[in-house]
Formats: sequence, structure tokens, C-alpha cells
Amino acid sequence: MLRRIKKTPINFSASVEITRLCRSCPSSATLYASSNNIKYKLGRATFLRKNRKLYTIGSKVYITPVKQIKYKTNSNIEGLIVSLRFSGKTCFYSIECKVIDKIELQSKTEDYNGLQQYAFALKPVGKLTIIDRRRFVRYCHSSDRRNREAFIPQVNFDIYLKKTNSQFPIGQSQLTHLNKLEVLDYYSRPPEKFYASKAYKTVRDIFIQKDPAEHFIFASKILQPASNDNKRHVGSQQIELGRMNLLGVNTEFFHENLILRQSSKAYIFSSIYRDKPNPYKLGSGEIISVEYDHNGKYYKMLAQVLKTGSIKQVLRPIESPIQQNGLKLKLINYSTGGVLIEGDDELKNLLSSTNNLPNFDLNETHSLDFDEMEIRQAVGQHIFHLTFYPRLKFPKSLHRFEPELPFKICLLAQVTGGRFLKNDHKQTLQLNIQFCYEQDNNASWRYIRNPKSNTHFKHISQKIKSLIRYVDGYEL
Repeated sequence: MLRRIKKTPINFSASVEITRLCRSCPSSATLYASSNNIKYKLGRATFLRKNRKLYTIGSKVYITPVKQIKYKTNSNIEGLIVSLRFSGKTCFYSIECKVIDKIELQSKTEDYNGLQQYAFALKPVGKLTIIDRRRFVRYCHSSDRRNREAFIPQVNFDIYLKKTNSQFPIGQSQLTHLNKLEVLDYYSRPPEKFYASKAYKTVRDIFIQKDPAEHFIFASKILQPASNDNKRHVGSQQIELGRMNLLGVNTEFFHENLILRQSSKAYIFSSIYRDKPNPYKLGSGEIISVEYDHNGKYYKMLAQVLKTGSIKQVLRPIESPIQQNGLKLKLINYSTGGVLIEGDDELKNLLSSTNNLPNFDLNETHSLDFDEMEIRQAVGQHIFHLTFYPRLKFPKSLHRFEPELPFKICLLAQVTGGRFLKNDHKQTLQLNIQFCYEQDNNASWRYIRNPKSNTHFKHISQKIKSLIRYVDGYEL
């Protein structure tokens, strides 16, 4: 019988909570006070800083209110227990403090950056806790001044947007006929005659420019190959084979065929389940989807298995390599439930092709926000197809925090908000996009009931939080 390990309670220490408060890097907070189990909002305050660090003396921290704070028509709040709620890094925190003193500041102080002529000295009386006020945490994709604490440089994405031929029924958030969903190309490609030798030469010309350590592709086995008239249909069942090494690129060993090494998934499956049929092993005549990237561009090609062996697989291309046919957008931030993207006139033209997007004059303002109702009236209930290509940069010392992700992540989403921005006489459009469907391992669409249940981005968020805890607790 296993015994339950009793955890020894950690004694409260105000100095320890001050240290944790400094690590969370807050800039401002909202103050609350409670009376008879009723919470009152007192207002917002800014933390005092000195030399870009939180200004503390012993176990006390100092704040300056944005405007005069009153509690029950009384401006004197000394001795009052207040609750501070603030956003630090990627989490939302709360801590209870006692107002110890009120300090008059000099009128021309430069060290503190005080907004008012006085400040309050607070001493923690409770532990710093993380509250789940927001539905999910957003990780920023660029290191701007406002979001530098939430910037995660190790995890980046290239994102492409496409339209579909479907939209959500009015008043509903699920589709009834996913088998009729088609992804529409952003731009039309001129038809060209296919030659297997020309397709191989296109692939070889790209890989010959790469380092030999980068001679690999990502493959998927198509169980229900799409016909020539229905290549854009998204209902094909697939088995992800993962990364496979491409052999013979620097030689003239073959002219029309691709030589691939056996997938590592096939080796692992055979070593564990010896007698069972191996779904990751290639068979003659099967259709394989081959994907690769080069210089920030992404390509896809279909090939047929000609010959299989214990080590090498021979594939012949059955179509020319196709470059990613979507609108590439700038990713502002991402979370387990959605993304914030930014585009220029091309994005506005794409949305205008579905509905008549109104023109807005931004001569008097630098931004114009839209709520969910206004953006849906302009864009409608249309479903958009998002493709994420992960770009991970983890050094060896942080390799254990690197999430295991596929070559690309495909999602179906809808627009829930947006705003127009004006920078240097140029208008840009930012859109809040919420995830609705995700692809499972068999490339089937699965409805996302909870924004936190997105498989890949949930895994990314868990790894990032582990990385943040490790970095915060690291000592030289």
C-alpha cells in the first residue's frame, strides 16, 4: 500500500513574496478592497521603479495612484488591506498587501517616475498567487516594448491564411458536413505539363543548396488519395510518417526517383509490436505526401512508392512540387485558443472578396477597433484555413523544453474581432482569430470544444511555462 507523502507547509514570509513580486516584472496594478464579502475597486496604480527595477525597501513596495484613491469617501487608506491584481510576463497575479504609510514625493523627481505627488508603501500579508482571469495566455511573436516580458524567442511560426467554401450556420459554432469543406487557393497557378524528371530536378536543385545535415523531408501516407478533380478536398485520411532522410542528392544515382531512408516511427513500431502490421511502413503503390522548406518557402508534392526495403524506399513523383498557396501574414501573438494576425491591403482584399468590407477614414485617429458583432457583419460567418509552420530555436542547454511538433499545424478558424491601424501613412488590419477545428493524427477534423484543449498549442504552452519557471529559478 502506497503512503501519501505529506507536504510540509511553507511559512509565509513578506520578503520572499517581495522577491517573487519583483520577478513577475509588473508595471501597474488594479487595487481592490473588501467589505462584508463585497469587493470594491479603488483604482489603478503604478509601481515605483529605480534603475528599471521595482523599488523596494526591505519587505515594502511602493505604488503611485493614477488618480486619487478613496475608500468609502475616505481618502486616507493607511492600515487598509488591499488586493493587487496585475499582469506580469504571461500570467495574471494577485497579492494582498497592507497599506503601511503614505509618502510625499518631490515635484521634480526623476528616479521614481511618479505620476502623482505621493506614494503608498505596501507590505505583503498574503502569498502571490496566479489567477485564471483570462481564458488563455497569449505569447507574443515580437519583442516590442510593451510585450517584451511575454516574448518567447524560442518558439516562432510562419502562418498562411486561406479561405474555404463553407461558413458556420447562423447561431451555431459547428459544421454538419465537413466532408464538403474545400480549401480555396489564394492565387491561381497556370497549368503545366508534368514530367517526373522535371519534378525530381526541381527538388534536387533545392536540396543541393542545403547542408547535408538538412537533407530530409516530412512525409505522410495518404490512405484515401484525392482524385485529380478534388485535390483541395480536406477529407483525406493520412498517417504522419514524420521526418525521413533524402539520400543521393549530391550524386547522379537516379534521375526521376526519390530515395528515402525508412521512417524512425516504423523502426520504433517494429521494435515494440513485432507481429502487428506496421502502419508506418511503406508499401508498393501507396501515395505519399512529401513536404519540405527552403529560404522561408514551403513546398508540397505527391509521390508513389515504387520499391520498399528494410532501409531504403524508392518513390517516383506523380505531380510537380507546389509552393504554399496561401496569404502569408504577420503573427502578433498566439495562445491555445487563437491568434492575433496583421496584414496589409492583401488581407483586406481577401476579406472583401467574401463580403463588402467598409472603408474607414483614419485621419483623426491612429486605430479603430471592432467588436465581435461588427466584424461578423463585415466578414460574415466564413471559415478560414490556417497553416502554421513551426520555427523552433532551442540551444542544447534548453533542448528538454523543446516541444515535439509536426512539420505543419492545420486549423479551421473564424474571425472574432479586429482593428485598423495607421502607421506612417499606411493602414494595416489586425484580426483576432479563434480556433474551431484541428486536425488529428489521421488528418481528420476535430471540433475544439474548449479553447484550452487544442492539442498542439496546449503542448506548446506547457513547454513554455516549464521554460519560464526554469529561467526564473535559475541562479548563476
